Amino acid sequence: MYDFPYSMTDILGLLDIAIPPHRGDDITMSCPNCIKPNKDHLRISLKKDMFHCYSCGFKGGMLALYSYYTGLDTKESNRDILDRLNMNTKADKIQGRIQVENEKNSFATENPIASVEHRDKVYRKLLSLLNLKQSHYDELSGKRGLSDADIRQNLYRSTPNNANFNKELAKCIIKNGLDVKGVPGFYTDENGDWTLVKMLDGFLIPARDENNHIQGFQIRISESARIKKKYYQQSQVKVEPVYDKSKHAFKGFAIYKGGQLLDKVDEYKDCGNGKIEAIKKLPKYITLSSKGYENGTPAPASIHFATNYVRKNGEIVPYIKEGRIVITEGGLKGDIFNSITGTPTLCVPGVNNYQMLLDTLKRLISKYDISEVYLGYDMDYLTNENVQLYLNYTKDGIKALGLNCTQLVWNKEYKGIDDYYLFLRNKSAGETL
Repeated sequence: MYDFPYSMTDILGLLDIAIPPHRGDDITMSCPNCIKPNKDHLRISLKKDMFHCYSCGFKGGMLALYSYYTGLDTKESNRDILDRLNMNTKADKIQGRIQVENEKNSFATENPIASVEHRDKVYRKLLSLLNLKQSHYDELSGKRGLSDADIRQNLYRSTPNNANFNKELAKCIIKNGLDVKGVPGFYTDENGDWTLVKMLDGFLIPARDENNHIQGFQIRISESARIKKKYYQQSQVKVEPVYDKSKHAFKGFAIYKGGQLLDKVDEYKDCGNGKIEAIKKLPKYITLSSKGYENGTPAPASIHFATNYVRKNGEIVPYIKEGRIVITEGGLKGDIFNSITGTPTLCVPGVNNYQMLLDTLKRLISKYDISEVYLGYDMDYLTNENVQLYLNYTKDGIKALGLNCTQLVWNKEYKGIDDYYLFLRNKSAGETL
């Protein structure tokens, strides 16, 4: 969902809508769209910042309600609201984890997630209908150092971002006898037709489980799609660096005009024409999900297995090399490390997902011969107290399972374990643990 700096209460105030007496976070009142006298069918959720008329079906979020009353489109509505509330300083908050440009509907009916076996079938069919753009192939084979065999085996594909094409993808999958209901990423549009969410430009990274099922996808957003730019007259603004004093960390830049904070950005540069270019960057990675869409499905956090698989007693299982596994953060990082070393690697969504990791390890050691666990988190853990805290929880939990746990360290010039092992491979034709 969007991270708006304002609330439904603010919107109701701006629209001068009389709020009837109510308890809690829900308001029930007459609907302006169907206007049935003495009938209160419209429910407004102050907690979810959404509304829904259970008589005529009129529903949406804060921008939809504001647009209905003002006649502005959603983008114009957002700008108008920010101006009227003097909140221009937080305008870019709505870009937090954006996947589409239309406001999602929290009153939408969501479906429980399908089994991993079914998701695997749907996702593999989806991947068979997609290709990999040359620019994405170049990144994976060049900067990331993956071979053609690695790229084929890991099934990387470019994101589909055309609404009509995405609908055709869903149709094709359904025609092949696969139900997309309950599969994160799929939902029904305003016509009741199944479709796939429109994504920003980037490539899909399959997240596999221990039996080589595709559980879901992480999306690596292209650098060009991540960048959002604004321009300011240099003579009218002042730019100052921002620091998080509690963490001793640089947080970007603040832009002021007449002493008033206008914006916070990641970077800025002098355009040479009397203007400055302010740059904000979206997250590098997001998860494919259709949470908030009609008949959509949220995507749960999952651990990706970057490993080779073997068939044992009729079951596909991970090949555990000499009882050792590595833990790192991020699927692509793990894929690269595993391709270089052959060491099976568990890739957590984030270092704070330590309990999910411990539960997974507990299950794995009951089935496979595992004795050594190596932690290969990025080297910036040395300066990040929050990461250090979660790493300590992780180490204590691993040792409590009876496993040996070793924190891997390397040259701090290389942030990630994939970066360092790419360096080693380029230098000496590869090394393993």
